[in-house]
Amino acid sequence: MSTYIYGAIYTIIYTVMCSLFGSVLLEKMQIQKDDKYIVYIISWIAMEYSASVALDRYIILKMMVVILLNAIFLKKIYKVGILQTFGTSFLYQAICALADYLIFIITRKMVGNIDLVGTTDTITGCFIGTLSQMVIIILVIWIRNRFALENEYVMTEQEWIKFLVFPVFSMITILAFAVNFDVNMTKGQENTVLFVMFGLALMNIFVFYLIMDIIKREKVREQEEMLQKHAEQTEKLYWQEKKQYEELQRQRHEYKTQMLVIQTLLAKKDYSRITEYIRDYCGKTEKSDWFDTNHSVVNAVLNLKYREASNKRILMIIRFNDLADIPLKDADIISVLSNLLDNAIEASEKCEIETPLIKVKFVVENRMMLLAVNNVWNGEIKLHDGKLISTKMDGNKHGYGMENVERIVNKYKGTYTIDSEGEEFKVVVSIPI
Repeated sequence: MSTYIYGAIYTIIYTVMCSLFGSVLLEKMQIQKDDKYIVYIISWIAMEYSASVALDRYIILKMMVVILLNAIFLKKIYKVGILQTFGTSFLYQAICALADYLIFIITRKMVGNIDLVGTTDTITGCFIGTLSQMVIIILVIWIRNRFALENEYVMTEQEWIKFLVFPVFSMITILAFAVNFDVNMTKGQENTVLFVMFGLALMNIFVFYLIMDIIKREKVREQEEMLQKHAEQTEKLYWQEKKQYEELQRQRHEYKTQMLVIQTLLAKKDYSRITEYIRDYCGKTEKSDWFDTNHSVVNAVLNLKYREASNKRILMIIRFNDLADIPLKDADIISVLSNLLDNAIEASEKCEIETPLIKVKFVVENRMMLLAVNNVWNGEIKLHDGKLISTKMDGNKHGYGMENVERIVNKYKGTYTIDSEGEEFKVVVSIPI
């Protein structure tokens, strides 16, 4: 009975490590772990175990069936091509076989009081199998941390060294059991030794996933704090701009008064005063490029970004209509519009053309808010799973603006698309009203 239990534990470890190994090679670090995923994993373990028991005496056939099962379930879970999953499955099985052989050779040289030739013996096979699985655990976790695409969710070098203490201690403990193994142990003593060995192997997996959950939670919290800080700084900046805009709007309402003053000066033929007065008035307003969308916050952002683009010799064409009914809160409008325009201006600056062009369409049509930003670009951008990856030197500290845009669009149940084909880069945000 204990043989079947330990075989099931061995199969669980093997399957979990195969899934983790596949997540790196198949470049699918994040998958939706819903009920279907759990069913796939349980089915995978059950079928692997059944095949191992049924084909125990047919080693080659058993390995072929295991490779096939691995490929099938990797395809089901990660939604990739069958050739990719077959290659991954075959490579993982080859690594496991190599680890088994190396552990067998090393243990046979280190332990002289155990007959390791008869590897079908339960306790002997478990010694070798458990040590081999510990090697696989360390190797797969190292590969995952070394080559994973989503580097923000992997362990740092210091975290890796700290984690390594536990698997190394586990291997030393298992080796100590092997060195001091007594063939005259009772069945109960053998079961205790096996329970401790397999328990150590399972604990390494649990500890790894616990650390990953903690790292991911901390990274998510850190990102949320940075996103919030970014949004607050952006909001503060544009509220200042809005106040300035409202002050200028107030001055515009005094336009009739200004005309009356000029009319009075004309009646007195005081032309020098008129010239001075007009020059002073124009000097106060010449820096403002007015866009009246019937939404003061949108006006503030568009005017500020238009002036910024003009100062950088970038032509910005803006098409808009009455935006009074857009559903976004002021802070969200600021974040979405400013981030898209900032990115467009930055990309346009990198283009080696005399007058880069940015086209902005911000309209309400058919009960939908549509914001489209087109700009020229030099092709220096990275996309992964439909998401922008920063090309800046410190990628982990940039790109939060686009994450903010995506977060806000999802908040209002809208859509967000990116088109990077050709010489133009286009971002379209559509949110229902």
